[in-house]
Amino acid sequence: MNFTFYQGSGVGDVYGNAVLVPALYETIADMGGEIRWETKSEQLVRDGDGPVTGAVVSTGKDEYTQINAKSVIIASGDYAADNEMFQYYSPMTAYAMDGRFYNPPDCDTGDMHKQAIWAGGAMQKSEPHAAVMHLDFGAASYGFLHVNWEGKRFKNEDVNTQSKSVTKALQTKKDAWTIYDSHGLEQVKAQMDAGLGGGLQWGQLTQPVGGEYNLEAQKKVLEGELESGQTVEANTLEELAEKMGVPPENLVATVDRYNELCDLGRDLDFGKRPEVMGKVVDPPFYAGKLVASMLTMCGGLRTNLDAQVLDAEDQPIEGLYVCGSAAGEFFGAGDYPTYVPGIGHGRCVTFGRIAGINAAGGNADEEIPSLDL
Repeated sequence: MNFTFYQGSGVGDVYGNAVLVPALYETIADMGGEIRWETKSEQLVRDGDGPVTGAVVSTGKDEYTQINAKSVIIASGDYAADNEMFQYYSPMTAYAMDGRFYNPPDCDTGDMHKQAIWAGGAMQKSEPHAAVMHLDFGAASYGFLHVNWEGKRFKNEDVNTQSKSVTKALQTKKDAWTIYDSHGLEQVKAQMDAGLGGGLQWGQLTQPVGGEYNLEAQKKVLEGELESGQTVEANTLEELAEKMGVPPENLVATVDRYNELCDLGRDLDFGKRPEVMGKVVDPPFYAGKLVASMLTMCGGLRTNLDAQVLDAEDQPIEGLYVCGSAAGEFFGAGDYPTYVPGIGHGRCVTFGRIAGINAAGGNADEEIPSLDL
């Protein structure tokens, strides 16, 4: 079975959620499970300090019913679409963010976090909450020269995407651009194929492991960015600066200094690796708008290794479990480590399995063999 996806950073045959989710539906049906669409949980059912025994759900306008269950698992994702929760738990992230990218959009409203709290649960102790924030939702940043709203360089561009997003936000104005010339994409391909990386991505989202960087795919992406206005193009740096809305004399001086450091082979200003530095010399010149987009808030409900929701006294609430991005206590305050493959899906699959076994009355510690590492 082959699936060809056309994504923002490349083109190719890849496997992802578009394949996994329908397979999950089939597995649930085969095992006797039922998916109830257009059924929204409104309130968890709990009598005093007793166990959670189900939920009151709405199935239409003014139509409510109670579903009784042995236990409830919260697997509802994060809360980034709830502005009050977002501002409260991670105010710096809220400021640094230029937009939200969630599929489907605005369904991560934190409803189940609130319902768990109403039933006696508590949020994680560490604050601010970690965030998954990516800078490449305007134009691909890579390790190109980056300039701020004044047309001046302001950082080492060869860092992870969260660091890029935060350093951009710490400028007087959040507007920032990635700058390269007619050889820029070829420079990226050479860096990627040599295993050097360079900026946010160590390749393309659709690049097979061990495969080469797809230059033609990136050129198609650039065409789309030019058409949408996410990237602007010019034959002179002065003209490029005008399209960016930055002082031309600043951009020219910045590029001249950057080229000087490239020739020197040492980034005396910000310490960037010289092997991922490329001069900006030959037209056409490109400037891509850097947009920090929120994907997921990683803070969530207080929990233990059995995936149970805990109350304010750190005591487990019987019959109530949590997994995935709705669960807290997984990342340190404010940081989501970019270069840890599987850190998102891995925790969902692992703790989803633990929660499922325990919620069904099993013992995950006994049923899941330990790995001898």
